[in-house]
Amino acid sequence: MWDEIADVVTVGAGPAGLACAVAAVDAELEVLVTSPGTGTPAGPVPVAEGIRGWFPDVSDAETVEYFDALVEELPAVQVPGDAEALQIRALHEVTADTSRRAHVETFVGARLGVWAANCIASPYGLLFTRVEHWPTTTMRASTGASFQVAALDESAGVPPASSFTDRLQTLVADRDVDVLDNHPLQRLVFEEGRIVGVVFDSPDGPWAVRARVGIALTPPPCPPDTRPLGADTRIALVGLTGSRFGRVEVLSTADAPAAVSTA
Repeated sequence: MWDEIADVVTVGAGPAGLACAVAAVDAELEVLVTSPGTGTPAGPVPVAEGIRGWFPDVSDAETVEYFDALVEELPAVQVPGDAEALQIRALHEVTADTSRRAHVETFVGARLGVWAANCIASPYGLLFTRVEHWPTTTMRASTGASFQVAALDESAGVPPASSFTDRLQTLVADRDVDVLDNHPLQRLVFEEGRIVGVVFDSPDGPWAVRARVGIALTPPPCPPDTRPLGADTRIALVGLTGSRFGRVEVLSTADAPAAVSTA
């Protein structure tokens, strides 16, 4: 049945798709990145205007049902305009406390819903079909909120004037990540309720790929972000414990600008 097998299949070759590919390679996973090859770069998609946000438009009933279940009862969100779509967040690493008096962060289910809605509305969001995929580090904001972070680059040796887009493209080139163009999503493949693969509409017809680890659904490319980043910043995939949703963000050791949303 399968035409190809990979550890991670990334649907979409925008910033989130490329960042997922970099993280997968760093985790020594075999990754396959595809792009539909049509359409224009996408900006933020407010949930109020399209509840599925950047989810691919497919006709397969089972895949549509899966997307509908993910967005059911999610809150409406307001995301920043294009110039502020890329989140800049100040986080610090958490030192593990294994003592009996260690603080256990309260699990707030509503926070997962708000997080998912923001990720679906953002051109930097992503959905992974499994909760755990590549290694992450627990980091915390000044508010005390914890996040799961997979940093993709280190600040050492980064030119002070480098932009997010230039830095991400360098990370992709360093890992020899290739993108298969003209492969729009046809459907997800389910076995006993679990997503095990994906079928694309390739130039030669349906092309089925099995994912040993998981599938990353990501938005199409968005306009380049050419704002210079500080030398103390890092590009990272950021998520919450227990959530399949994540987002590409820029981590900074300094306070994030007040005008930039950190929701």
